[in-house]
Amino acid sequence: MNKRLICIFILVLFFSARLYSQEVITLQDIFFLVKEHSLEYQEKRNEFLSDYWEYKRYKLSELPTFNFNVNPFSANRSITERYDFENNVDVYRESASISSNGGISISQKIPFTGGSVSLGSNISRIQNFGDSKYTSYGVTPIRFSISQPLFAHNPYNWDKKELPLKLKLAKSKLVQSEQELFQQAVGLFFEVLKASQLYEVAKQDVKNSDTLFIAGEKLLEINTITPTELLELKLKKTNARISLSLAQQELNDAKFNLNQLLKGNLPNDCVPLVNDTIPELNLHYSDILEIARTLNPFYIEKEKEKIELQKNMDQKERQNKLGAGLSLSFGLNQGGNTIREAFDKPQQQQGASLSLTIPGFSWGINKGELMLARKDAELALLRIETQIADYEQDILKKIVENKIDFEIVQRANEAKALASETYEIKLKQYEIGELTLQELNQYHLDLLNAHKNHIDGLTKFWLDYYEIQKFTLCNLKNNRPLTTDYESLIGLFK
Repeated sequence: MNKRLICIFILVLFFSARLYSQEVITLQDIFFLVKEHSLEYQEKRNEFLSDYWEYKRYKLSELPTFNFNVNPFSANRSITERYDFENNVDVYRESASISSNGGISISQKIPFTGGSVSLGSNISRIQNFGDSKYTSYGVTPIRFSISQPLFAHNPYNWDKKELPLKLKLAKSKLVQSEQELFQQAVGLFFEVLKASQLYEVAKQDVKNSDTLFIAGEKLLEINTITPTELLELKLKKTNARISLSLAQQELNDAKFNLNQLLKGNLPNDCVPLVNDTIPELNLHYSDILEIARTLNPFYIEKEKEKIELQKNMDQKERQNKLGAGLSLSFGLNQGGNTIREAFDKPQQQQGASLSLTIPGFSWGINKGELMLARKDAELALLRIETQIADYEQDILKKIVENKIDFEIVQRANEAKALASETYEIKLKQYEIGELTLQELNQYHLDLLNAHKNHIDGLTKFWLDYYEIQKFTLCNLKNNRPLTTDYESLIGLFK
């Protein structure tokens, strides 16, 4: 093997290693990295967990509550005032006792009515010292009680409407935050892609300008071009190198911005790759609107706001009406000097109470405040309906833009291919003297604009694509609701 073959072999290995070191990265790779490392997404996940725990706590509060209370030891020694029946006078005597008690109970809320029921049992013991020494036991084997407010605001009933909606809102917001991140990543990814393609064009331009300058020197020798034209070729060669340096700087800046979003996890020397073929969605406004009204957190949040308005109005109205509370209890209890006596023939124990709260005369103040609250609620509802109407106009606008975006990308693809083919032809025409340098520069400018328009069209299409997905939270390719791995997050509470 001669020296020339060895050099060629080494060059092949060098360039192969260089190409191998350049890792191809796609838009889907960027989406994976941004979900994994974005601080904004981690914050959204924590917000979801907070809302989920609030809902979980609400569901747990619907279950029965068990309580076990025990006071094993309580001692008291003091001088107290007592009445002496024999001498008909008040005297001070020493009092000393040791007591203990314990009990168990189970209680259950009644969300539908706002009341609660409970079932319990307890036992107590007291031992007295001093002038009178005795031991006594008190036992309540069973006691059932119910407490029920009447005509009152029932917060449990409103929680049943509001908190499941809040959890649904948290889930949809988490998915929507992914789409927002994807939009941000799309913009930065295509900035890298544009800078990368323009950098490749600039490198090719340097190569072409070098070739043209060498050819120009030969043409000058045979008086085909003038010295001024050769100077223009030299200037073009210099400008091409300046453009290459600027393109390199723009590529570095674009990668830096994308890497910042990914918190430094962008692979080194990566090459962006995108498919020029884009899906033709054929979106229909009525279909998109129907999906959005079901899944979009905007609509869920507006529904939640309406429930909150109704809840606040219910609370204000009931505050100015008759209030009542009913409490009933039934049980068995007994006392004795021994535990046996305390459990022997327990006596019935009943209790009942009814409380009333009657609003006082307020000179019309309460009535005026209630009227203002109703007017504010009506205005708030009107504001919500206006916001919904404006939001749906934004959806319509994006659907119309998507159709235009598709057409722009199709035409930009054709324009880029035509501009590349035309420039190659014009370059050859210039080399044989059929074209001026100014005309060639214009074709080169057309080539650059075609590349820029192509990338700008793709960027706009995918930005609007994920904007519509953010509106619908539905995968536009298969019409399935978007979701995320909620179970792995919820597993933190298990």
